[in-house]
Amino acid sequence: PTTDAPGPQVIAAMRDYSLVELRRSGSGTFHVNQALTVPAGRQLDVQGDVVVDEGVTLRVDGTMDIAGNLTNHGTTIVTSGDTLIVGGQTYSDGSLEITATGHFRMSGKGIRSLGSMTVAGRIDGAGSVVIEKGSFSMTDGEIRSSNGKAALKVEEGKNVSFARGSIVTMSPAGAAGQW
Repeated sequence: PTTDAPGPQVIAAMRDYSLVELRRSGSGTFHVNQALTVPAGRQLDVQGDVVVDEGVTLRVDGTMDIAGNLTNHGTTIVTSGDTLIVGGQTYSDGSLEITATGHFRMSGKGIRSLGSMTVAGRIDGAGSVVIEKGSFSMTDGEIRSSNGKAALKVEEGKNVSFARGSIVTMSPAGAAGQW
């Protein structure tokens, strides 16, 4: 539930199992300002943008569906095959990790990473993963894009490593190009 009062608002949708309060600014942005874990078997839907503050960890063991953008200044770890779904752009200058059982679904514009990114699980959807700066590592992972654009673009990666895995770009008609 949220309040309709102007200014900072609090959503306590998960308070029943003592996990988090997401603080909402007047702009419809929810700030994760303390450690948040979405437990296995649970789902958190956020109708707006989410910002993970610096020094804070967001861990998705269940399902988290963000209708807007995700901005990660802290650490975001996706361990669940149940998925982290982002409807808008994901921007990360922190640490983004998709573990072997993790699934990150891009429903929007994709992921722009300037921090560190580790992929051992699956990233898929309509966007592209763009590594602008920072580090990128993939072991036994998969990145799959369905919009006909490059699934992975490395613009200025300082430390880029691949050890097993696949990168697949699907055209809108369904034809695949795989590396």
